[in-house]
Amino acid sequence: MAPVVFTICFRELLRDICQRYSLSMPIYGVAVENEEDGDPCVVDFWSHPEPLSCLRSYPYQPPQNPIAPFSLVSLSLSLVFRAEECERDLHRSGRMWAASCLASCCASCTCGLCSSLASDISRRSARLAYCALFALSLILSWILREVAAPLLQKIPSPKKILFASRRSQQVGVWCRSCRPIASSASRSPIRRLHPSVGVKIGSKEELQKGFSYTFRTDGNGIVKVVVGSEYGKYVVRVEVTFLLQFGTEEGLVLNWTMFTSDSSLLLVPCSQASEGTVTAKVPFVQNSSGSFLAELVFDASKVPFYLSFLLNSAGSEIRSHRKTNFCVPVGLGSGQPMPLGVSVSDDGLTNFSLFSKNAEGVILCLYDGIKDEPALEIELDPYINCTGDIWHVSLENVEEYVSYGYRCKGPILWRKGDRFHMKHVLLDPYAKVIGNFFPDHGGKVSLSRCLASLAKESAFDWSGDTSPCLPMEKLVVYRLNVGLCTKDKSSGLSENAAGTFSGLIEKIEYFKTLGVNAVLLEPIFPFDEKKGPYFPFHFFSPMMSYGHGRDSASGTNCMKEMIKSMHARGMEVLLEVVFSHTSEGGDAASQMISFRGIDNSSYYIVDGDVRSGANNSLNCNNPIVQRLILDSLHHWVVEYHVDGFCFVNSSSLVRSSNGNNLSRPPLLEAIAFDPILSKTKIIADCWSPIDMSSTEIQFPHWKKWAEMNSRFSVDVRNFLRGEALLSDLATRICGSGDLFSSRGPAYSFNYITKNFGLPLVDLVSFSSIDLASELSWNCGEEGPTGNSSVLQTRLKQIRNFLFILFVSLGVPVLNMGDECGYSNGGSPSYNDRRPFDWNSLRTGFGLQITQFVVYLSSLRNRRGDIFQRKDFLKVENICWNGSNQTEPNWGDCSCKFLSVMFKADVDGRASKLHRGDLFIGFNASDHPEVALLPEQSEGTVWLRLVDTALPFPGINTFAHTPSKEWFQTNAVLRVSLGNFLFFAIFALMMIGVKDQNDKRDAWHHGGWMAKIVFWAVLVALMFFLPNVVITIYETMSKFGSGLFLLVQVILLLDFVHTWNDAWVEKDEQKWYIALLVISVVCYLATYAFSGLLFMWFNPSGHDCGLNVFFIVMTMILAFAFAVVALHPQVNGSLLPASLSPYIVLT
Repeated sequence: MAPVVFTICFRELLRDICQRYSLSMPIYGVAVENEEDGDPCVVDFWSHPEPLSCLRSYPYQPPQNPIAPFSLVSLSLSLVFRAEECERDLHRSGRMWAASCLASCCASCTCGLCSSLASDISRRSARLAYCALFALSLILSWILREVAAPLLQKIPSPKKILFASRRSQQVGVWCRSCRPIASSASRSPIRRLHPSVGVKIGSKEELQKGFSYTFRTDGNGIVKVVVGSEYGKYVVRVEVTFLLQFGTEEGLVLNWTMFTSDSSLLLVPCSQASEGTVTAKVPFVQNSSGSFLAELVFDASKVPFYLSFLLNSAGSEIRSHRKTNFCVPVGLGSGQPMPLGVSVSDDGLTNFSLFSKNAEGVILCLYDGIKDEPALEIELDPYINCTGDIWHVSLENVEEYVSYGYRCKGPILWRKGDRFHMKHVLLDPYAKVIGNFFPDHGGKVSLSRCLASLAKESAFDWSGDTSPCLPMEKLVVYRLNVGLCTKDKSSGLSENAAGTFSGLIEKIEYFKTLGVNAVLLEPIFPFDEKKGPYFPFHFFSPMMSYGHGRDSASGTNCMKEMIKSMHARGMEVLLEVVFSHTSEGGDAASQMISFRGIDNSSYYIVDGDVRSGANNSLNCNNPIVQRLILDSLHHWVVEYHVDGFCFVNSSSLVRSSNGNNLSRPPLLEAIAFDPILSKTKIIADCWSPIDMSSTEIQFPHWKKWAEMNSRFSVDVRNFLRGEALLSDLATRICGSGDLFSSRGPAYSFNYITKNFGLPLVDLVSFSSIDLASELSWNCGEEGPTGNSSVLQTRLKQIRNFLFILFVSLGVPVLNMGDECGYSNGGSPSYNDRRPFDWNSLRTGFGLQITQFVVYLSSLRNRRGDIFQRKDFLKVENICWNGSNQTEPNWGDCSCKFLSVMFKADVDGRASKLHRGDLFIGFNASDHPEVALLPEQSEGTVWLRLVDTALPFPGINTFAHTPSKEWFQTNAVLRVSLGNFLFFAIFALMMIGVKDQNDKRDAWHHGGWMAKIVFWAVLVALMFFLPNVVITIYETMSKFGSGLFLLVQVILLLDFVHTWNDAWVEKDEQKWYIALLVISVVCYLATYAFSGLLFMWFNPSGHDCGLNVFFIVMTMILAFAFAVVALHPQVNGSLLPASLSPYIVLT
C-alpha cells in the first residue's frame, strides 16, 4: 500500500494518566489525511473492533484559521510508514507506544506554539515554516522518545485490577475500567485488549518472574500461556492461534477453574467442580492477526494454586492433545534442579528440588502447623517440573507454611525394588532443619513421619573461630556420647543443659585436664531412639534432643557454639558418621521415613529377598548416593566447622551393589581428593553396628585415610590375659607396621574399648561364656567382689591397658568413662549403657586412674620424639629383649615377658631436658621377672617413671617434668615445714611456763636425743605429703618469712639487752659507746649476710618483692627496737612474755 500520513491519538495513555490524577481528557479522535483527495477525516479508532484495514471515515471540516490543523498536530504523533508495516508495528509493547506518544507530544507542542506565533506572516512563508517545524518535530520526537520511554516504564499501573476470592460463593472480577463483571457466563472480557494495541502473549519481558507455557489442542491449535507478576498481582495471559474452525462471530470462551489441592482434580470439568473451587467463564478477544486473547489477574495472597481451563465455542469443548484440561501453575515456577533440597534463588523464589528416578509423580505437601493434614498439595508436572531424574518447583509465597514433605507415586515392585506408597509423607533427604519425628503406631504399613522445616537456619557468628589443625600424630582422642555424657544429675548442670551440646561446653576444662585435645562424638545425626544413634534416618542436621530447646534450631546453634568453644581451647571436634545403612530397615520390618519411599532401588542395595530384612544398606557407590554423602560432609565442614569424620562400617563403602569389593571405590576416592574434605581428618572404622563385628579388609587409603586399629585391641587383650604371641604385642607397640607400612603410625587410631562392647572396668571383671568374643578376663571372680586381692589385680590390669595404649605409636582413643570405672554391669549391648556418673571421679579409684591418665598424657607429650611420630622408628633405635636379657622367643605362646629400649634420636628433635632413652618392660605372667637395665653413658641415670604394679604415686602428679631447681626448692620447703612443725609443737607446749618448777621446762632444757629423733621423723614425713600441701605452705611462707625474721631480731635484741644490763652497770661513757658500736655492727652484718643469701638463692624468673618488703620492714623495726633497747632508762627485756604467737605465725 502507498504510504499515508496520519496521526494516532494517544487516548489510552492520557486516559490512564487522567484517571490517576483526576484530570480532564479532551482528546477523542485521530486525524488522518486521505491521500486521494487530500481531505482529512476523523476516525473513532479506540472503540472500533474491526482491523485497521477496515476503518470507517467521515468528512472532517477544517477550521477557518489555516494554522488550526497544526494545533491538532501539536497533540499528536506524526509518523510516515506503510499500512502493512503499521499492522506489524501495532504489536509492539504498549509502554513503548505510550513513550512515543508522550515524546512526540512534547515536540509537537513546541511546533504548535511556534506556528501560532507565525500566524501574521505570509501564506507562502507560513507553508515553509510549517514544513521546517514539522521536520523539527519529527527529530525532537525521536530524541525525546528515547529519553521518555525508560522513564514511563517505571510508572505504576492503576491498582484496581482483577481479583478472585475463594471465601465468598460469588466470585467478582474487575477490569481496568473498574466495572464489575459477574462470574456467570458473561461475554465481557476480563481485561479489554483492543486488537490494534495487541499484547505480546507468550513473551515474558513485561512480567516479573514470568514463565511461558505452550500447549497443543486436540484440533492442532496452539495455546500460549504466560504467567507472571505485575505490580503485586499475578497475571495469566492466554493466546490461542490456528483455530480455523472457529470464526469470530461464534465467539471463544475461556472456562477456567482454580485448584489448591491434589491436582488429580484437574481432570474434572468445570461444570462438575466441587464446592470450594473458583470457576468462571471469560470470553476471548480476537486481534488483527487473528489470535484470540484473554488475560486474568489474581491477588498475590491466593497463590500458589493451579489454573485449569478449557476452551468452549458454541457448546464444543477444546482440550489438550492428551484429552485433558489445560493446566498451568500460578505462583509456582518450574524451579531449578540444583541445588537439591530447599534453597532461595536470587529473585526471592523458594526452590524445592528432589531426586527420584523411578517415581511416576511427586506431590509437594505444605503444612501450616495447625492441622496434621497438608494445607496445600502441589503435584509436580513431569513435563514442566522434572529435569532428568530431579523433580523441582519454585514458590514465591511460603510464609504461611511451617514444614513440608513429599508424596511419591509409583508401583510396588518387590523384585525391582520399588516401594512407593502414596500414604507416606516423606522427609526431604537434603533438609537442613527438620521437625519432630513421629514413630509408627503399628499396623501393616509403617506411618512413621518426619517433616522438613521451612524455617531458615539462623546466622551464627563464627568470627574469631580458627581450627587448631593439629597434626594427626599429636592427637589424644576422647570418644563420648553427647546425650549420656552430661545427662546424669551428678554433672551439676541445669535441666536444659544436661545431655546437650551446651553440657559439653561446661566440661571442656575436664577434657583439657585429662590431656586430650580432640573429642570424637558418637553419631549426632537424627535417629530413631529405639534403635540408637548408629541407625540414622537423616544426614544434614543434628539430633534435636541435643539442643537446649530440644528442637532442630537450638540443636544447630548449640552444636556450633560447642565447636567454637572447643576450638578456642585448642581442641578439635571429630564426628562418627554412618552412611552404610539407615533406620528405615528392610522389607521384613520397614519404617518408611525418607529414602525408601522416594526411590528405594536407587538409594538402597536390593537383594530381591523380601524376607531377609536386609534391604536397608545404602548403595553408597551409586552416583546419586555418593553425591548425597559428599554434600552432607561438605555441609558439616562448611556450616559447622567440623575437623574430621570417622566412618563407621566403612567396609561397606568399599562394596559395589552386587557385593564385590572395589579396588578403587569411587566414594572413598572422591572423599580422599575432595578439595574440602581432604584437609580434614578422615578415619575408617570397619566395625559394623548391625552384626556387632569388625571386618578386616585391605582398605584403600591413597595415603589420606586413617583407620581404627581393631587389631590393636585384640592383640593387647590377648597378651594381658596370657594368650598372645610376643610378636603381636611388639607390632602394635611400634605402630602396626603390618597394616600401616605405607602410611605411618600416625594413621593408626588405637583403642582398648569401644562404645559397643564391655567398658574397661567390665573387661577385667566379667568373662562368662557369653562374652567370649570380648576377650575379657575377670581376674579370678566374676562380677563385683569384695576380695581385695582380686580388686588389686583388676586395678593393675586397668593400669596395664592404659599404659600400653599411651606408649604405643599411633593415636590413642580413650572411651568415655574408662578413666573413672564406668560400667554396664557386664552387658556388651549398647542399649544397656548408662549415663556418665560424675561422682565416680571423686572416688579413690576415680582419682587414682584419672591422675594416671593425666600423667600418661603428659609423658606422651614430653617424649613426642618417640611416641608422637609421623613415621616409624628406625630399626637401630629399637632393642628388644626377653627374660634374662635374652633374645625374645617371638613364636612361643608360653613366653610372656618382653622388654624394649627406645633410643632417642641424635638429630636434636628432643630438648636437652627430655632427651634420653626409654626402657619399657611388659610382664603378663603370674610370677615376677628380673630385668637388667642397659648401661648408660656417663652423667645419666635411670629414673623409674611408671610401675603399674604399684598404686599411682602422688608425687608424680605434675603436668610436666620439673626442673632441678624445682626439686631443690621443693626439698627445702619440705625441710622447712618439718622445722616449723617441730618448733611450733614445742612452743605450744611451753605456753604458760613461768618458772623451772614446771615439769614442761625439762623438755625445754633436756631430752636432746628424743628431740633430735622427733625432729628427724617430722622432716622425713614431710616428703610423703602431696605437692598441693607443699604449694600451700610455700604461699604461706612468703608472708611468714618477714615475721620469722622479726622474731629472730627480737631474740637478738633480748641478747643485746643482757649486754646492756652488764655494761650499763659500769656507768661509763666508753661502755655506752662500745655497746652502741657493737650492736650496730652486728645488725648490719646480720642483714647484709641475709641480703646476700637472699640474692644468691633468689629463684630466677620469680617475683620476690613481697619477701624484700618484709626484710626491709624488719630492718627498720630492728633499728627502732635497738635504739629503744640501748636507752639507759629502759628497764627490763624487750622480749615478749611469750614467743608462742610469733613462732606459730612463722
